[in-house]
Amino acid sequence: MLFRLLPRLGYDIDETLNALGRGFTGPNLLPQLRQRACVPILRLLARRWRTFDVRRLQRRHDLGARLDVQLGRRRRAPSSY
Repeated sequence: MLFRLLPRLGYDIDETLNALGRGFTGPNLLPQLRQRACVPILRLLARRWRTFDVRRLQRRHDLGARLDVQLGRRRRAPSSY
């Protein structure tokens, strides 16, 4: 389903998938994924989840989309935000 939806929304599947995994390099992906983050980072992440505002994110998205239209651009991948 995702692979059908992304092109309809104007996103390149390869670019999108590459953007999702860009923080991990080399052939040892699983050990990197299993490494636990430090406590301060986990606390920061917990605070961001607690205070997450969907309306703020939607406003940022809408403003970015308006700017893209005004500049005559079309978004291709989530990493291009």
